[in-house]
Amino acid sequence: LYYTYGLTQEEISKRLVISRAMVQRMLSQASEEGIITWRIEHPLVECLNLEDRLIQKYHLKICRVCPFDIGSYDDLRQGLGLIGSGVMEQFFRSEQPQIVGLGTGRIIKECVRLLPPMECHRHKVVSLLGSIKQDGSANPFDSVMMLADKIMAERYFLPAPLVAVDAEELEMLRRQLIYKKVIQIAEKTDVAFIGIGPVSQNCPLQRDGFM
Repeated sequence: LYYTYGLTQEEISKRLVISRAMVQRMLSQASEEGIITWRIEHPLVECLNLEDRLIQKYHLKICRVCPFDIGSYDDLRQGLGLIGSGVMEQFFRSEQPQIVGLGTGRIIKECVRLLPPMECHRHKVVSLLGSIKQDGSANPFDSVMMLADKIMAERYFLPAPLVAVDAEELEMLRRQLIYKKVIQIAEKTDVAFIGIGPVSQNCPLQRDGFM
């Protein structure tokens, strides 16, 4: 009656003419003896199981899978942002000083946007990529400054294009003192947060004017 028809314990007690305490004991006994079994049907459960399998197969320390049914890209971006900001927060709460390397992209920006403000003066935030487009304009998805403001950390910005035009331009950038200093800090990164995407015709990098 409780599980099949959704009756309350009070309704069952009246229907069977027994006390409510007796109904509670019967339900408890049924659960203990395995007469009643539980199964949670929710996309999140499938995600948790997938996380465990990925951790075991690839020997990961952390894995989070974002549930997503049929929806818009904005829904997916927000879901990934919520999960990603939670993972970020775990690292930023560390009392040990950390050099945090940050990539670029819409999802990284969403993670930073959803991150709660924290006082993490002990940490440093450094760009892992250049943030200038081919036309000289700034990358709207770069989040180094926003993250540093959120956690009150030092910030190190890489003054370079995301993609060099050719090997000659790359070599010229590498000779600049500021570029060298930021790269040296980036090479000591303790934890890095990056986005992953395709490099192909009409990919986001090309559509957004980086290549």
